[in-house]
Amino acid sequence: MRKIHVIACLILALSTWALCYTNEGKNPRVESMSAVDAIEAARRGIGLTTYDRDAVVARRVQFSGESMPFLVDQLRGRTTWRIEFDNIHLDEQSDDPRFKNRYITKLIVFLWPETGEVMKVVSAWPSGEPRIPTYPSCADQERQLKASSIVYICAPGDAPALTLLEALVKSSHMSRYVKQIYACSVMESHMEREPRAVWAIHLRGFPPFAAAIPFGASDADIPEHARNHMREVIDSKTSEWLYASTTPQPTGWLEDRF
Repeated sequence: MRKIHVIACLILALSTWALCYTNEGKNPRVESMSAVDAIEAARRGIGLTTYDRDAVVARRVQFSGESMPFLVDQLRGRTTWRIEFDNIHLDEQSDDPRFKNRYITKLIVFLWPETGEVMKVVSAWPSGEPRIPTYPSCADQERQLKASSIVYICAPGDAPALTLLEALVKSSHMSRYVKQIYACSVMESHMEREPRAVWAIHLRGFPPFAAAIPFGASDADIPEHARNHMREVIDSKTSEWLYASTTPQPTGWLEDRF
């Protein structure tokens, strides 16, 4: 059994090396992108059909230590585009009743340096709403994800076939009550399987769900902050819903780091 496990790890390592080597060989797309190009790439990756053009800000930034779990060292100091879409109305983007959401009104987008495609999208916590426990740092995310056999590898080689909003339609936890979205477009390996391009979408701040609890316990024994968020993973090429979990659990404010 151990021998099979070692072989699986070697196969994963080789496929990961080949994939990331191919991506690194590309000329960094963001270096040649104008602000207009960056805004269009962000709009396209999210799937926005309409937005307030007077409420968009795009600027070049450098990645710090809070970029992407497992990829902090590779991204640190690299230049990218940061695009903010304010005054967003999700119900203008889709007829899906779950998009009648008044909380998600500002999206902060970062692009992959290699491809110029969307890397991650964070919505600002809604003004006036009580805070929930804080979001984990990249280091904490990495520790928790790794414990669940989840690893982020690198940028997808191509633009996702599925936009973020299309992925949200596939979500089983998206609702009008979700107060924050943290989404990543990334190559992910789960349970030592071959990496695949995914949208990993963490929905936060919805009413706590009923927990799966041992006999004799109750929801009161499991804190609300462990039950008011969910991370769902959707294949961004095939649109297949893959899995969901509450990992990572919160430990630090999210959008304050962006």
